[in-house]
This record gives sequence, C-alpha cells and structure tokens, in this order.
Amino acid sequence: MKQVVTFILWVAITTLTACSYAEDSKPLRKTLITPENKHLLYSGYAQLNVTASRASCDRLILDSPFHVDNPSTSIRFRTNAKSVAVVLEYAAKTELSPGHHAYSSNGLCLVDGQKRGTCTRLGDAGGRQTIDLSTSSPGSHTYEILLPVADKVTFCGVELSEGERLSPIKEKPKLRFVPYGDSITQGFWASDPSKTYPYLVARERGWQLVNMGFGSRTATPSDGEAVAELHPDLVTILIGVNDCLGNAPLSAYRESVRGLISNLRKAKASLPIYVITPLNIPGQWKGTEKIDQYREVLRGVVKESGDANLRLIEGPDLIPNATQYFQDGLHPNDAGFALMAERLQQKLKENRRK
Repeated sequence: MKQVVTFILWVAITTLTACSYAEDSKPLRKTLITPENKHLLYSGYAQLNVTASRASCDRLILDSPFHVDNPSTSIRFRTNAKSVAVVLEYAAKTELSPGHHAYSSNGLCLVDGQKRGTCTRLGDAGGRQTIDLSTSSPGSHTYEILLPVADKVTFCGVELSEGERLSPIKEKPKLRFVPYGDSITQGFWASDPSKTYPYLVARERGWQLVNMGFGSRTATPSDGEAVAELHPDLVTILIGVNDCLGNAPLSAYRESVRGLISNLRKAKASLPIYVITPLNIPGQWKGTEKIDQYREVLRGVVKESGDANLRLIEGPDLIPNATQYFQDGLHPNDAGFALMAERLQQKLKENRRK
C-alpha cells in the first residue's frame, strides 16, 4: 500500500512540474502596433507611404538609384511598456537598381536620446529583423529609430507587452533644413546616421532635417524643383566633385548650378541658400586635379547672382586637408563629419547675421 501511495505522489508531482514548465515556456504574448498608428511620429522623409503592414519612404529624385535610401528618416514613439521591440525589413539587393553600388546599412535605435540598439544588413537577401529595445527602467520612455544612410529599409511596426499602447508625442514646429548634394551629404562613410554632418547640424540647432544627398550625383537643374517641393526654410548645396570626376565642361557645370538655384528660388524668393564649395581632397583622387576650377565657378555664380539670400561657404575651411579626417581620401570619417558640422554651424550663424 505504501508503494502505491508513493507512486501516486510521484505521478502527481511530475504532472504538476510538467504543467508548470509548459505554462512557463509559453511565448510572451505581445501587442503589435502597426505602422499607421496615429501615435507614431515619422520625420525627415521626402515622401512617406504607410499601410497597415509597412511604412516606406522615397526621396523624389527617381533617376538616382539612391532615392530609396532615407538617411534622415526617423520613427519616434513613446510608451511605458516593459517589453518593446521594433520590426524592420531590409530589401534584397536584387530588388534594388544595379546603380545602387554602395551601401551604408547601419541603423540606430535610441531610448530617451541614448543609444540602445543597432540594426544592419545581414546579407544580400535582406530580410526582417526584430530589435529588442526593452528597458528595466520604470515609467514612459521615448524611442527613436534612425534609418540607415544608404540602404532600403521598411518599417513594419512595434511589438509591445500584451495590452500596452503608445502615448502621444507633442512636436513643436521646427525650421526645415534641407541639405542637397552628393554622397558626402548623404553620409558616406559615417558609422551610423547620427554621425553625418547634416544630422549633427540639425540636432545642434533643433531643426527638422530632410537629407537630399545622393551618391554619385552631379549638379542637376531639375533637382532644385524636387528640393523646392519640400518647402525648405534653409538649403545648403554641396555639389561638384562628381562633375569634376566626370570632367564636365566648366560652362556646363556653371549653367547646371544656375538652373538648380533658379528652380530652388521657386519655393521662396527669400529662401536662404548656402552654396558650399567642394571640400579638400587629401587622397589625391584621380580626376579631381582640377577641383579648384569648379570651386571658382561656384564663387562666380554666387557673386554674379545679385541675390542677397544666396551666400558662399568655402568647403576647404570646413575640414583640414589631412587624411586623418577622411575615410578614403574623399569622404569624411566620423571625426571629419563632426568637425565639418561644428564649423558649418558657425559659418551659417555668421552668414545669417550679415
């Protein structure tokens, strides 16, 4: 009889343990916040497309393979949920134009302004990623996702603890800063989106940023129309290296820059436009030997314009002619971008007081 009781007790304990384990092993149930939720705050985009399952952006200049990149786009939200994760999807490289020959795929995730996580491309096939941003700190927190400088990434939503929701974020109107240019303005080769010169300038000044830098871009008059459509309050233009590399005739470059500025002027007659001459090129890149001639063209365009709201900033003054500030002798590294942003802010302040 004692053996029977012992057996029954063993079965009961084993059953209870198994039930407890099964209960504990259940996956945590979550609430999915879809991209069209009204408390998600999208900013820094040129054109936003949102559905119940995904949000994607585009930068309007469709003849550039880099128009699918969004180096200034961010998604912000606020919640007191204990479990928080963001779902992103990288496009397969086969979906992108062959002209999209370079990638800078690191994205950044911030919690209350501090780095919390990262994302990056895991392979040519791309795919979906879930980035855990959970924090043990109690109370509500503000989360922000900075999309990569140069890659196509779709936002697919936020996963929260079951039953939790987002809180509204109050956003004050900000001056809209639209820097236009080539790969340097887009942000190649900053280590993440928060290290580019446009981001650093906008963050320091409290401006809204819409980055209109495109890898390999040359001065193109119609781009002025695309930038004007964004209703900017301040524009910088840093273009000319690729024109030089392509050996564009100086006369053609001059007319392209004039056309670009003329089309920008359609946005607002008093729009402040700052033309930045090409930066120093310490790497001695083949094809850039005549870069100072292109700088001189820009000086002439600004001087001859008679436009009081068109100002010139000398690019070589922004970063020293030293390889320690450049990734490859042409594109700044993080240290170069930081110095460039600091000096550019000062130049903008000086010019606005004139």
